[in-house]
Amino acid sequence: VNSVQTAVCKEFLKGTSVHVGAAIGFPLGQVSMEVKIFETKVAIADGADEIDYVINIGEAKEGNWDYIRNEMKEMVSLCKKSNVISKVIFEICYLTEEEIVNIAKIAKDVQPDFSGKEYLLERQLKPEARKDIIEKLAAANIVPTSMMDISDGLSSELMHICKQSNAGCRVYEEHIPIDY
Repeated sequence: VNSVQTAVCKEFLKGTSVHVGAAIGFPLGQVSMEVKIFETKVAIADGADEIDYVINIGEAKEGNWDYIRNEMKEMVSLCKKSNVISKVIFEICYLTEEEIVNIAKIAKDVQPDFSGKEYLLERQLKPEARKDIIEKLAAANIVPTSMMDISDGLSSELMHICKQSNAGCRVYEEHIPIDY
């Protein structure tokens, strides 16, 4: 939830096993580290069980890896001191492959709590083509005319395909399979 709603959600969910996660710096992390720390402290005081913070995309685009590392260390440290789960969000649709790898390496070093989502970090550090899909299509006598790997983000990859095809597309969210 947006951090301002943390207390309301915590009260609403009292007595359930549902955790309240506060999004800090959402969606692009375009606030200072000090603002993120303040927002995190308030969200924790309001009852957040989990902090999902967005790295500063602008600093990543500038290649300021020391800033990204320091911000991540500060946020993870604050959450650990408060016994709160910390998660790092980096909006990969805005980043190059090199930027994604740099951030993933920093995250691997800093060790935020991915809480069952560790595979996401591995996917970014060691992406693998889905060769099994080709075999399944062949077994079903389907010959694809195009395929795409969306490890860089669905919208980013669709934009590339549409640009290369000189065509547009329409995405129906309810038809997108989500695998956590």
